[in-house]
Amino acid sequence: MQYTTSNSNKQLNNINNSNNLSKSKSNIINVNNPNNPNILNYDYATEHGLRELYYLTRNPFSIKMVYDYTDFKAFPFLMLEIHRLLRSRLITESLNLPFERTYTLIVGDRGIGKTTTLMFLKDVIETMKKPNMKCKYFPSTKGVSNLQLLTRSIVGNTYFEKKFSDSITTLNNFLSGTRYYLIIDVPDSTTNAELRALSYALEEIKAVKNISIIMAMNPQHVSKMENITLILGKFTSFFLDPFDYEHTRELIVDRLKTARLKTYNGNELYPFTEDAVQKIFEISKGNPRNILTCADVSLNFAREKRIRKIDSNIIFESVSKYYVKKIIEERTHIPSERKLLMVLYNEIKNTFKGEAKGLMALLNHMKKKYGWSESRTRRKLSILQKYGLIEVDRDFKDGWTNVIRTIP
Repeated sequence: MQYTTSNSNKQLNNINNSNNLSKSKSNIINVNNPNNPNILNYDYATEHGLRELYYLTRNPFSIKMVYDYTDFKAFPFLMLEIHRLLRSRLITESLNLPFERTYTLIVGDRGIGKTTTLMFLKDVIETMKKPNMKCKYFPSTKGVSNLQLLTRSIVGNTYFEKKFSDSITTLNNFLSGTRYYLIIDVPDSTTNAELRALSYALEEIKAVKNISIIMAMNPQHVSKMENITLILGKFTSFFLDPFDYEHTRELIVDRLKTARLKTYNGNELYPFTEDAVQKIFEISKGNPRNILTCADVSLNFAREKRIRKIDSNIIFESVSKYYVKKIIEERTHIPSERKLLMVLYNEIKNTFKGEAKGLMALLNHMKKKYGWSESRTRRKLSILQKYGLIEVDRDFKDGWTNVIRTIP
């Protein structure tokens, strides 16, 4: 069984319009004009710009990823319909007797909110405070790929030392009368070997009577695991969709509230304008992590330039300068890989003027200029597409030629 959420059906506009590079001078504070009521001493404003310019105590967009439960509790949670459905499912399960094992799979692209969703479900379980309902979160596959280590982490060393015949027997005895949820977060960086080990472990875990599983992974890992095992056929799948415009706006407003001065009673969206949010939505494609990155780079850019109002022109200019590099730096941990991704992106952006018509033309260009194999270029293109930095479409003239466009 599969579930998904439907958001906006709006067509995204072409955001590669060079006319958007112009900046509204009326938004810039003239620090050299003593008669300007918006003047701030430069040194003081540099240190306290967020407070003085935007009534913020800090940049609320600097943290974009939820790493653990503490991070989750630190920020407002934007609940979508799919989260309500998952919560209702858990509440219903808590009322069912006898216990029935359930297997839940949450599928979504990078930055779409898989970890946040898992933290939300962990919070739902713990908030119910049912003594016979417990859970344990695993931030990677390593904690669950070895059944003996998993057993020890659940039952503790003292109980583990009791002389049971095997781990399955140990878990069945220890969890008798308890509904136990394994919450497994499969990172986007998980290797094929780790997926294989996870597949074997899940086959073993299904022999434990009272363990239910909630697991999150990206679509590529789902495909790979389906080639290894049939275990995913037992899972009910839920798909996380990108945000629509309204959810994009709500995310920005909620983050601003976490850092807003208590004395502020103005526009909840300030310093962003409505058209700025629309531009962020278009650029980010509704990916929550990319939304926060857009807001982050534009707020920092505006503060440095002494700009009070952040409109769509400011978003476009700041994103054009800093967004791509920031996305790649935050998502790619290996410096050499970052460099290669930037090389490919810049070639499409500059040499092909933001639009490479025909995949073969791009593959041949990268091979001739850099000696890249076709497979290397294809892999890098796939990563850039996952990051939301390029889009692949069909040429409207002939309907079959691939057109690769940079975003923004």
